Amino acid sequence: MKYYEATISLEDRNDTPNDWRKDNQSWDEKIQFLYETKYGCDVNIKIKNKEGEEIFQAHRFVLSMSSNVLEKIINSEVFKIPGDATIVFTNISPEVIDIFLNFVYTKNGKPQTSLHAIELYRIAAKLNVPDLKDIARKYIENNLDISSILEIIQKQTKEIINEHNVLMLDVYSLNAILEQPALNITEIELFRLVHKWMVCRKQNAIRAGCEDHEARKKLNNSLLARFCFLSMTAEEFCEGPMKTHLLRKADELAILGHISSKTCTIGFPAGFNRRQRTYLGKSDSPKRDEGKARKESPRKKSEISPIKLGLKTPSTYRIYKDGDTPPPTIGLQRIPSVMPPKFRELLPNGSPMRRSK
Repeated sequence: MKYYEATISLEDRNDTPNDWRKDNQSWDEKIQFLYETKYGCDVNIKIKNKEGEEIFQAHRFVLSMSSNVLEKIINSEVFKIPGDATIVFTNISPEVIDIFLNFVYTKNGKPQTSLHAIELYRIAAKLNVPDLKDIARKYIENNLDISSILEIIQKQTKEIINEHNVLMLDVYSLNAILEQPALNITEIELFRLVHKWMVCRKQNAIRAGCEDHEARKKLNNSLLARFCFLSMTAEEFCEGPMKTHLLRKADELAILGHISSKTCTIGFPAGFNRRQRTYLGKSDSPKRDEGKARKESPRKKSEISPIKLGLKTPSTYRIYKDGDTPPPTIGLQRIPSVMPPKFRELLPNGSPMRRSK
């Protein structure tokens, strides 16, 4: 092995101009300087969502110190490929990443709104930053009121009801969700989650020996009447509600007729919701694109394949906030939700909660 000499003079020199280290002598001051000036940054954080892209600069050693998940990403094979090192986050706001970076550098980053706190909680949980996760959770618990929680129901519906927390909700919570004129979840997704809740409730009652068929049927009918079935496509209605056999056959055919044709002459079933719910997410159905100024691109499946992506875009690692598939070399935990328990505390029993669009 060949070595090369490097000579460094240790003679005291006072003529070094503009040395930032002189003005920032403590560790905290140095980190603050690096955060503010981006001096020596060696990794990019790219935010990609439907609004566009935004890039933040950071330091690998700071990210590695703050999160064992980020450390594994930075030390992965993807980052050994020549090129600019980039970590890509999708479906998350730039404001939340800005708060995240402010926190890991200076401990000053804090959420300013409940919506940001929820996003911050999720990203802190996914990247395993427990102290930031606690800050976000406390903000949510201390700042939620009826007005803000209705906004969250509409804009962050999948935080309130999803595969992992639907069984934590009670009937008042479900009614509050179903009363909303706009949600960030498709009607068929919402139906499947509520149906899962119905099935589990029935199974629990049978195991406990307290099954009341008539009471359960009345409750189910009450929930079904709040669905906006006209927001579904004919295929979704056939594959969803009709396969569950929760509706009467005559009601199924009548609703399907009205979904298929605006000029359907069959009487719409009494007691059912005739309005269409506004879907606030990205549409993958032509039916949901009606009335919009432009068509949105179809939703893509959440896939994480750093090796394959690395071949296409050198030194790039993608983190999908809502993806269920973890990277092959990194065991990311499921994203927990802080919402259901606090959500339930704020709901008035039995009284409908509705927020206008």
